[in-house]
Amino acid sequence: DMLLVGLNRRAATGGANNKAIFVDVGAGFGYYAIAMASQAHDVYAYEWQDVMVKNMQAAVDYNGLGRNVQIMTEHSSIERGDELTALAERVGKVDGLRISGRGINGALLDGAKSLLSSPLHPGVVLLELNAKLLASTVYSTKQFIELFEFMWNAGYTDIGHAGP
Repeated sequence: DMLLVGLNRRAATGGANNKAIFVDVGAGFGYYAIAMASQAHDVYAYEWQDVMVKNMQAAVDYNGLGRNVQIMTEHSSIERGDELTALAERVGKVDGLRISGRGINGALLDGAKSLLSSPLHPGVVLLELNAKLLASTVYSTKQFIELFEFMWNAGYTDIGHAGP
């Protein structure tokens, strides 16, 4: 998986602390969070659906990854993207960022731009887009194109695609 390879590469260049910081927005039941934590990376998993939080916590506990995974349930500012930059400033860096397709809204994407253009920007970004869900958002096709152009201009040039 491109995300894990990129995160491991960033961690290997981290000096004495070879841990990467991975942020998972819309973490669901924790598939990516657990995968990254199992490689000894520190994970901040944002999830807002109670049933998903309970399932993720059970998976984290079962796999003994509680030291590596912080499940973030208080995230009123995450929808504006402010929390992403604030977290990066608190922990000193963000190496990888995933934003789930079911959690996307225009304000979050616009807010993420401040992190993506900061010195603390993640080296790896997984942005999941779901066409059916996108059709129901207020973020226009033009705005998505502008976002991709912004990311390209910020240096995010290795792009993969899966799905229709």
